Amino acid sequence: MDILDKFLQVTSYYDACSTYGVKPISGICEVFDGMSYAGNELDVNGKKTNPESHHLNQVHVTAVIASMKADPVVKKLNLSYNDFSDEMCSLLSRVLASNTTLTHLNLSMCGISYLGCMSLARGLQSNSTLTHLNMSGNGLGPRGCYYLATVLQINNTLVSLNMAHTDQTNISVTPMLTLLLSTNNLTELDLSRTLCEEFNIGDHIREVLLRNSSLRMLVLERMSLTDTSIQLICDGLRKNSSLYHLNVSCNHLSSDSAVMLSELLKQNKTLKDLVIRSNNIKDAGMLALSETLACYNKTLQKLWVNNNNITGVGISSLASALLSNSSLTNVYIFGNQLDKKARNAFALVCSSESPRLLPDNTDVASYQVDGKNYLAETWQFHHSH
Repeated sequence: MDILDKFLQVTSYYDACSTYGVKPISGICEVFDGMSYAGNELDVNGKKTNPESHHLNQVHVTAVIASMKADPVVKKLNLSYNDFSDEMCSLLSRVLASNTTLTHLNLSMCGISYLGCMSLARGLQSNSTLTHLNMSGNGLGPRGCYYLATVLQINNTLVSLNMAHTDQTNISVTPMLTLLLSTNNLTELDLSRTLCEEFNIGDHIREVLLRNSSLRMLVLERMSLTDTSIQLICDGLRKNSSLYHLNVSCNHLSSDSAVMLSELLKQNKTLKDLVIRSNNIKDAGMLALSETLACYNKTLQKLWVNNNNITGVGISSLASALLSNSSLTNVYIFGNQLDKKARNAFALVCSSESPRLLPDNTDVASYQVDGKNYLAETWQFHHSH
């Protein structure tokens, strides 16, 4: 009996384990039996150590996929960090084509090629329930991106797509961005680590922001964006009233980019989260953002400026802005030059009985030694980002 025949004859998770010759795992059994504390969520992340199976091999993952077709109770499925073959993607495609319960699918870091992506895209054509798909960390290449962009012209259910670290270039993601000019389905898109060398992708992003009214979250980390890119993105955001989360971390942004973003925030009342960590905005950029937050913008809620070569001059201006801005609830600054001026300024907003910044809403904690203020990176931030 070949793998497809076995797959089609499976009637339950226990039957799948018997058919494929693997030992059932209690945590997976509980999900399919409806007894799991996690409800209808099944997490078989291969990076996590399972006390019973350690790493799930391809045969056991295949048994899980077969169980999904036989007993469609799972709504959220995390198969990340497992070793996928093209044949397994073909079987999962069959599940997607007929499944009516699955809403979230995480396939990050599974070694999926463009061939496996082609199979998955085929299943997505007739799927009407999946809303979130994470394909990050797979070597999909330009052809994989093309298959997903093509299926999104048919599938109107998928709203969140993570394509980070999938070996894309600015040319290969152009069809995806072009699609966003005419569709209002996707609300979250991550294109991080797209290699943008041949031309400035900012032009395409600007057009998307001008014409798309559904996109809520856009992640553009490690894309070699420059100040020119940010100028184009800001041009698009001036007339955009839907995007609330923008992540441009780990690019080549100087203080000029921060100044342009600060000017944008004087007008834009939609953006809630701004992530610009690991750039080079320095004090000049931080001073411009702080002035805007203190005097003009009362809608931004979360700001990440970690690792930006900011000294106490810029950090203290941000602390002052926090005292006059009640809407900004989350601020992250660790990795900058936290000198005496910075430490004293943030001690005022972090260490009182009623701190302006709650401990869970920042990445630093203030403490004193011999009457002097110090800042330490918090455990919560380090383990959750």
